[in-house]
Amino acid sequence: MTVNRKDEHVRHAVDQQHHGQSTSDFDAVQFIHHALAGIDEKQVDLTTRVAGTTWPTPLYINAMTGGSEGTGEINRKLAVAARESGIPIASGSMSPFLRDASLAGTFAVLREENPHGVVIANINANATPEQAQQAIDLLRADALQIHLNAMQEIVMPEGDRAFASWPAQIERITAAVTVPVIVKEVGFGLSRRTIHQLHGLGVAAADVSGRGGTNFARIENDRRPDGDYAFAADWGQSTPCCLLDATARTGSTGITLFASGGVRSPLDVA
Repeated sequence: MTVNRKDEHVRHAVDQQHHGQSTSDFDAVQFIHHALAGIDEKQVDLTTRVAGTTWPTPLYINAMTGGSEGTGEINRKLAVAARESGIPIASGSMSPFLRDASLAGTFAVLREENPHGVVIANINANATPEQAQQAIDLLRADALQIHLNAMQEIVMPEGDRAFASWPAQIERITAAVTVPVIVKEVGFGLSRRTIHQLHGLGVAAADVSGRGGTNFARIENDRRPDGDYAFAADWGQSTPCCLLDATARTGSTGITLFASGGVRSPLDVA
């Protein structure tokens, strides 16, 4: 079932990209042009420090896939791209490997093809600290991502329905593992309250992963025979709204913020 689900996720995600979105909250952001604010190109330095490691650019290939033969091949190609560009890369959810060790190769390929790059393991918030370390060890990971996906689980026909333990689990994992921990949403956004809560749990960075990119409520609803959760398709906050909310009062969250979800162009990145 897990293998089929991972392949279905890719198929439905590709279908979403083919149909695309005509508008985005990024389009509501306007830059003020300052005609004398330019610098020389040779002064530009894109290196950045993230959770104790140096990245060559402030970009990374976010959690994608793994857990089947087809998605393992996708991971191999992404790992080659990461190796050649120097961009860090995160695995998809490693839950399939934690349930079935025979699927390890579909994730381990990220390190095998990219032996010297920054590689990030990914688990769900129900994982134990021991499972978290197991995922880290498989990839010789430089950091650990924990994904939050309550809305996806609710719409998923075979999804989880118990979420109350997540904060305590995140705190236990963060205290136990040997690498920095990043917590991300899967496309529904992180509120300012959630980000501050994550900081208190010892998390090194939070990826707001807002609405606007791959929509897992739609993906899981497309997997339902009756498609009866279409009303959830627009759930969550967009990435620009998350970023504005995160610093609206204090100006600082006390935690490193990553911004993903619906980023389409260099202008969106800026």
